[in-house]
Amino acid sequence: MIKKQAQEGFTLVEVLAGLAIIAILLVAALPLFTSNLRQTVQDKQREQALRLAQERLEYYIHQDVRENEQQSGRITIDGTDFNWSLQVKRPASSSPANLKLLNLTVTVTYLERGSNASRDLSLSVLKTE
Repeated sequence: MIKKQAQEGFTLVEVLAGLAIIAILLVAALPLFTSNLRQTVQDKQREQALRLAQERLEYYIHQDVRENEQQSGRITIDGTDFNWSLQVKRPASSSPANLKLLNLTVTVTYLERGSNASRDLSLSVLKTE
């Protein structure tokens, strides 16, 4: 008498059902991945804008700047154009202590990838004359 050996493994129907479930899960998760990628790119742009503003402020803190002075420029980093501007003004308060202070404000403007919205980032610091 010949004994039948039990066959192990998955049937074709089981394999196809498993692949269908995996495909459905991947399609459902795809928007999460693309949203996360877009957010990562936007965070990187914001970090680059912040670094540029900090560098410009650091540079002008050590320069001889005057009240009402304005400077501006443009720099491209990783394909994004960043426009920066510097404004030098006296602080709003007119106390005697503020008469020797200057408020330096650097504003960086750029187009956010993914939304094409214009974004501004400003940093300010007080400097003695």
